Amino acid sequence: MTLDDLDAPFTLPDIQGRHFTCFCALNAEGLPADQLGKFCSHLDEEIVGDNPPQSYIGCVMTTWHAKDSLTDALSFFLDTTEPDEAYAPNGCNVALIITRTGNDWKATIEKFVTAEIAASPS
Repeated sequence: MTLDDLDAPFTLPDIQGRHFTCFCALNAEGLPADQLGKFCSHLDEEIVGDNPPQSYIGCVMTTWHAKDSLTDALSFFLDTTEPDEAYAPNGCNVALIITRTGNDWKATIEKFVTAEIAASPS
């Protein structure tokens, strides 16, 4: 999914009611925490701030990959992300990847994910 504006509401009809993991490829530098929080609230959970909780909080885990390449961060996401068992006891097979328009990340993401899918065993 590519978004023009983080403030614009969006819906996810294709995954409505399904468990999913989410990768957000965003340059959030300079964005106010409340804008990021509003965006994250569309994904049903919200953890924003300089000091996220260190204890178990349920099904939400956030990681930051500011020093990694986009493809390294995508590889981490696709290879190691699993939902909390309490959230999705049977796992899930939906991965939502979000980026903003105005950068070349969409093409990189599509190329990388397509190659990963082609290389994975059936």
